[in-house]
Amino acid sequence: MVVRNQNVNTLKGISYKKIEEYEEIYKVLKKADDYVEKVDGVEPCIYLAKSVLSERPENTEDRQKIIIGIIYNHDLIGFSDIILDFPNKETVHIGLVLLITCKRGMGIGSKFMQELE
Repeated sequence: MVVRNQNVNTLKGISYKKIEEYEEIYKVLKKADDYVEKVDGVEPCIYLAKSVLSERPENTEDRQKIIIGIIYNHDLIGFSDIILDFPNKETVHIGLVLLITCKRGMGIGSKFMQELE
């Protein structure tokens, strides 16, 4: 899977794209509100979507953080927060894989993780 460019990459019925706009993240968060409320204790909001784009571990650079959108049947149904070269040059850190509530349990997240390997 290519994650360093803007192209949508189709693999086995699921496609992926790099996300750089908080509005896209916000749409997913609203449809995954059960997770957001359970973990963050708040309803999904624009501030939370912006923080998904901007927050990263100390001693990392902006260029290392990538948000990958997970697309199914042409709809953005989730995203993953990925940090390249963290905690070392040979490692990719996966901070979160979040799917909208109605698409969980279908094997999409598992398929995504397999593609990352």
